[in-house]
Amino acid sequence: MYNPGLLIMSAKIVFGEEWIRKNRTLFSVMKMLWGLPGASRSDIARVLGVSKTAISNSVSRLMALGMIEEGGTSMTKLGKRPISLRFKRELFVSLGISFHDGDAVEICLADANGHPIANRKASFKYSNWKEKCDFAAKLAVKTLSELASGSRSILGACVSLTGIFNPATGILMSSAQFPDEYGIDIKTRLSKGLGMPVELINLSHLLAFTEHRCGKAIGMKSFLYMHSGYGLGIFLNGKLYRGHQGQAGEIGWMRISDDGPRGRDGRVGLFGDVAPLYKITDRLEYIIAANGNTLAKKYMEGKSRKVDLSMVVAAIKDGDLLCAQMLNETFRSIGNVVLDLAYIFNP
Repeated sequence: MYNPGLLIMSAKIVFGEEWIRKNRTLFSVMKMLWGLPGASRSDIARVLGVSKTAISNSVSRLMALGMIEEGGTSMTKLGKRPISLRFKRELFVSLGISFHDGDAVEICLADANGHPIANRKASFKYSNWKEKCDFAAKLAVKTLSELASGSRSILGACVSLTGIFNPATGILMSSAQFPDEYGIDIKTRLSKGLGMPVELINLSHLLAFTEHRCGKAIGMKSFLYMHSGYGLGIFLNGKLYRGHQGQAGEIGWMRISDDGPRGRDGRVGLFGDVAPLYKITDRLEYIIAANGNTLAKKYMEGKSRKVDLSMVVAAIKDGDLLCAQMLNETFRSIGNVVLDLAYIFNP
């Protein structure tokens, strides 16, 4: 739901494209506050390269339109801090949909500043991708009706996915959340089920944008964010880099070895196939099922036969050499890829 495209889509719905063209400075201020809530007039003027007077005029107009409001100030040893600015929380609600691997769907509602209002997660056995989308839409509509204030506008939904898809057309080519499906139009299906516009974003890009918005990368203009699925979020010069097809950063397709299973593109030795983290847990589950010796077994809860990485780390701390060896082999590959990326982006 932190997708910057959602703000653009929302503004087009509220004001129209003609208004955006005629009020580019106002819209630039809106985009900056969307990405960096709490910025001051001075912050905005510095980043946009516009005079503080021009920004103050734009801020006054946005406040008159009921779009933004001033936050609080505080005294420090250096004096009074600048007044922060933010969207009015009640301005609109954004809807986020996350399809987890397997049967789970998660719904999240947030106010105009990205603060969570509600979070719902449910599972359903699907027979095809259409049923999966329809279930997600029904769960979202139910959550909205129960928890979203009637005075708030629901302007659109953002859906995060892994894999290869076209964010503009909504056509999905390959994703772990929709296995064995190719060329499906989930954007249109979800939009009809929800009765509102839908934006798609690659999970790697969403995680990087969120890190820049409210994580350790606040204020950083350029950084790389790699997650456990071996997708890469790229921030360059203060902007999220999505690539001309909207799927930049699929480092799982980097070739790092002459050996290994053959990937879907016909090559062998792909990073995502040679050293995926799930191979560690899958192998341990097989060992445990065969009554093998691993200390990860004692961390299983109840009847669950699933192993996660936290169990692997705990077993290593207990002295499990097998777990330590498997984790070492995997992270050796990860370290080599990270080092290569560091040389590419910052030699």
